[in-house]
Amino acid sequence: MNIGIIVHSQTGNTKAVAEVLSQKLQSKGHVVTIENILPDNEQEMDPSKIKLDHLPDLSAYEGIILACPVRAFNVSAAMHACILGLPNLDNRKTALFVTHFFPFAWMGGTPTINKMKSLCKSKNANVVGTGIINWKRSNKEQQIEQMTTRLSSIF
Repeated sequence: MNIGIIVHSQTGNTKAVAEVLSQKLQSKGHVVTIENILPDNEQEMDPSKIKLDHLPDLSAYEGIILACPVRAFNVSAAMHACILGLPNLDNRKTALFVTHFFPFAWMGGTPTINKMKSLCKSKNANVVGTGIINWKRSNKEQQIEQMTTRLSSIF
C-alpha cells in the first residue's frame, strides 16, 4: 500500500514519531512518503489566516496519516488549514496522531484528536485509528512504540 504521512512539526517531536511509524510501515512492505507542511507563520492561531508552503497531493496515497502537535489545546492551525484544503478523501483509510506536553490527555490530546476526526470526516475520510503521545511523560518511548505498532498494524 502507498501511504502518505502528512506532518506539521514545530519542534521535531511529531516528525520523529512519524519517522518511527514510517519505518514500521516500510518493514511491512508499504511504500511510505512523509510530507512536511510548513505554515508561513508558526505563531498564527487562526487557520483561515495560514498560508502553507504546499498542500499535499494525496491522490497517489491509498492510506493517509495526519500528525501534528497540540497548539493552544487544539489542532495546530497549520494542520487545520491543511485538512480544510484537502479534497474529498473518498472513504480513504486515514489515521491520526498528535503529540503534546500537557500533564493529561484531556488537556489537549483527546480534544485535538476529536477535532481532527471531525475535520477528516467532513472530508469523507475513513478514520481507522488515532494516537496521542504525551511528551511530558517519562514513558514517552514506550508510548511511541505502542502507538506506532498499533497504527502500523491497521494498514
